Amino acid sequence: MSRFGRLTHRVSPGPLHEINVTPLVDVMLVLLVLALVGAPLASHRLPLSLPQAAGDPAVSRAALVIGIDAAGTVSLAGRPLPEGSWRLDLARAAAEAVRRQSPAEAHMDADARAPHGRVAEVMAMLQAAGLSRVGWLVRPASP
Repeated sequence: MSRFGRLTHRVSPGPLHEINVTPLVDVMLVLLVLALVGAPLASHRLPLSLPQAAGDPAVSRAALVIGIDAAGTVSLAGRPLPEGSWRLDLARAAAEAVRRQSPAEAHMDADARAPHGRVAEVMAMLQAAGLSRVGWLVRPASP
């Protein structure tokens, strides 16, 4: 009897129980090398010494002069703003400066020990008000 046209039934060997781990090992080695190279770069600190200026700073009369002292008190043109309402007062002054002059300009006179969060908050408020030109006033180093 001929079995022409019929396929013979083969028994499958069953599920394959081997996993090719070579690509996994390659990826893990690359990640390990990146971690070893990148870890010292992420933890490196750069000592930064801000420049000191000699003489009086040149301040534009039209510029909004904002001061922040070591305690975080915000002042506007040398006048300290009340702690409870300084945000509102500063926002009004910034909006008035933008309305008066375009492009409006602000000068930051922040103490070196001023809280960074307060300085960042003031900068964000100025940017939200439309002041894109912000300069930094520096003082001469004390002998």
